[in-house]
Amino acid sequence: MNSCPRCDKTQIRLEHQGKEQGKVVWSIFYCEDCGYSFRDSEPDSVLVRDQRRPFFNLESTDPEDYPFMMAPNPRKKSA
Repeated sequence: MNSCPRCDKTQIRLEHQGKEQGKVVWSIFYCEDCGYSFRDSEPDSVLVRDQRRPFFNLESTDPEDYPFMMAPNPRKKSA
């Protein structure tokens, strides 16, 4: 992986690799710019920025470029 499929930045790091019989079969990467995690075995509709739905891409990782930040949903207390 050379860049993040979500923000197109290059600050990605390898988080984990899945192995079978000692051979790497998939890897999980994390983007340090936008916080997106992705597996290299995902389909092109996830990994290739030009094939992703534009709604899911970020044009900037600067929070000042967005009009508001959504608050997380409050956790419900379990009974």
